[in-house]
Amino acid sequence: MTAPLPDLAEEYQRRCRADSDIREYLPLLHGYACLYPGVRVLEVGVRSGNSTVAFLLAAQAMGGHVWSVDIDDVRDRPEGIGPWRDHPAWTFTQGDSTHPAVTSKQPHQVDVLFLDGDHGKQKVLDELAAYFPRVQPGGVALLHDTRIRWPGEPDGTWPVTRALDEWCQATGLHWQELPGSYGMGVVVKPW
Repeated sequence: MTAPLPDLAEEYQRRCRADSDIREYLPLLHGYACLYPGVRVLEVGVRSGNSTVAFLLAAQAMGGHVWSVDIDDVRDRPEGIGPWRDHPAWTFTQGDSTHPAVTSKQPHQVDVLFLDGDHGKQKVLDELAAYFPRVQPGGVALLHDTRIRWPGEPDGTWPVTRALDEWCQATGLHWQELPGSYGMGVVVKPW
């Protein structure tokens, strides 16, 4: 017999109060996921699991599922997603988000795409190329950290923003930046 899962709603509320770089956006992530009955969320970048808990709570309420990818194995971090590692609405893949062995394990159709992994401009472009085609019409891509500098970039400034600008120019789509300390980019896939 498996142990009961910890209360996600309580944990979500705790994380909304705790200091983190994503805290101000957790209600937004949860809210977007709650827009879609049977929501399918693909999350790139888990780290401590704050966004994962927000999405998982929504998936639990909406009868959906969350797929998460991270370069590190985050399943055993007790401060992160560890307590929910066996949640039936969560599938985790460890690996490079754009490696074919990883992309092939992700769902072919999603309602919400959340990119918060490696924030280098080229990596963001590669992730958008790999995963945005999977977003269903009317779905949304959310990209965290549009207002941060990133080491290793030629000028170090705003690589997520620069990637979104370049990608949108090439695809004819538009993105909106939501206010906040770290920035959140939103791209809605047209119907």
